[in-house]
Amino acid sequence: MSSRTNLNTLLLMSVFLSAMVCTTFAGPLLFPFQAGVRYEYTRWDSSEPVTEWTVHMELDHQITFNFLTYFHLQRWNHENDSVFEDMGYVRLTEQALYSYNPSGTDYVVHQKAPVGTKWHYPLEEGDYLVREIIAIEPVMVSYGHFDQAYIQRVYTCMDPEDLNKGKSTDWYEWTVPGTGFVKQVNDWVDNPPATMELVRVLHEPEVTIALEEYFPLGEGITWNYLQTYQDGRRDYEIYCIGGAEAVNGGVANKRLQFDSGDLEEHDYSYDCMAWTEEGLKMYKRVHSDGSYTTYDPAMIQLPPLIRIGETFKHTSKRTEYDADGNVTHSGPYVIELSLESEEDVEVLAGSFTGCLKFSAAEGDKGNQDDLILWLAPRIGEVKRIFAGSEDRELISFTGRGITYCPDD
Repeated sequence: MSSRTNLNTLLLMSVFLSAMVCTTFAGPLLFPFQAGVRYEYTRWDSSEPVTEWTVHMELDHQITFNFLTYFHLQRWNHENDSVFEDMGYVRLTEQALYSYNPSGTDYVVHQKAPVGTKWHYPLEEGDYLVREIIAIEPVMVSYGHFDQAYIQRVYTCMDPEDLNKGKSTDWYEWTVPGTGFVKQVNDWVDNPPATMELVRVLHEPEVTIALEEYFPLGEGITWNYLQTYQDGRRDYEIYCIGGAEAVNGGVANKRLQFDSGDLEEHDYSYDCMAWTEEGLKMYKRVHSDGSYTTYDPAMIQLPPLIRIGETFKHTSKRTEYDADGNVTHSGPYVIELSLESEEDVEVLAGSFTGCLKFSAAEGDKGNQDDLILWLAPRIGEVKRIFAGSEDRELISFTGRGITYCPDD
């Protein structure tokens, strides 16, 4: 079970949780409290020109702890970074909303109360989050016009009884009975204020796809690809998961790559990769001649979760070294991919159903190569097309008790 580990996580949770509690003693709950409900927002800042992006928040599943029902919250792209955020577990009673506390009594995050009610709860860093219902007014957002919205003033401080001790900037949230959290105005951004408004509510949202199943890293898994170049040349490329290496305080899988032909300079290499809560990370690449490449922070090649139609983007600093450890190149490295569809794919290794088709761009910032790739469940990449360069398709696969080979 997830605990709230830092101030940022707590603040993120508090924003979404305001969508789940009624601020009067009677009437409908502010949020349709059931697993599968998804909220879509538009958020924009005050930069010139204005930056605008989409934010998703949802209750993705429910679970029972100690005979109590909790709902798990997640949010995507709040900071325009394509990141999924685990916002923890909450439960609802007739009078209050609680946040799961693994080390003791659950925190009262919201409660039914009249205008003027003010309450607080502790943050892990020692500060407090303070909430106050300050008004009931009409509000107009992209989702529609509402006659009655409850406005809350929210801030953090070191001592809720003495606001001179480390009080933060205020931010404001609007909630509507029967609809939920519809608006926020927040100064805690680089180009304040950042405004977020509800666009739509989906009670049967698109399926969230966990990508770890589409890029396995089990020991011994082997992929053999036929690679065809634009000039008609063809060769083989073999990848194999073999061994592990310590990187950045953890352990990553080694994905070895072998090209066909003589084993000369750069004819084989290995990548240090691992699935983490943030996604599939690439830490470094090592070549047979001793040269190597590092990524800081680790390059996230795939997000942990994605939906059809969504785009993921990540930028890292890539530094290349020769065999003596001298820097030969350094600069921003960008990967951007969009999940276009789910479709069946026919390649030399056979037919694969339910493959995820991605369009992508990857490379040095300002000089990315366009490509299309297909990932099959439990198999990984089965086909890739590099625009104007080369294509490759899976010719055989072995691993996880599965073997695919072309027919004789």
